[in-house]
Amino acid sequence: MSRFWLDPVPYGDNGIVPVSLPRVDQCQESFNATVSPWLGYDCAQTFVAGISGVLRRVELNLAVSDESSSARVAIWKASEGLPSQDLDDYLGLTELVRPLSDGWNIFHPPSGFIAITAGQQYALVLETTTVCDWRVKVEGRLPRSGALCQCFGTRGWEMMWPVATAAFRTYL
Repeated sequence: MSRFWLDPVPYGDNGIVPVSLPRVDQCQESFNATVSPWLGYDCAQTFVAGISGVLRRVELNLAVSDESSSARVAIWKASEGLPSQDLDDYLGLTELVRPLSDGWNIFHPPSGFIAITAGQQYALVLETTTVCDWRVKVEGRLPRSGALCQCFGTRGWEMMWPVATAAFRTYL
């Protein structure tokens, strides 16, 4: 008699540890425009975490025309929809992605040690070596989950106008 199924393997006693796959926590996937960081200032997308866990991956939808472009994402705590400027609120930096591709780009935090807490605001700060556009959805109203911001040097962080939300995904 042939066997067409496998018996379930119990976890724990035999040393096998279940591995969970990253799952999407927050995302905004649609877009109707692009935004370029103005004169080299940083852009950031703020969001509110829906679940607690370790940030495993960030994906950003970028419009890239320069094949030599590269970028990374800094993760900061945020409040009132804007990234914090307090160094104590800096959580970490993803690995550099080079070259960037036109469309969804995947950024991995080193060793996955960035803890995210449900209900807390965070910011994904895009740091690029060349100009690339971030695909965004122009909202016309402030989204509850966060918004696209830009840092204007000594003026600090400000929300973009018109109000927009960048195309992004976070995985825990």
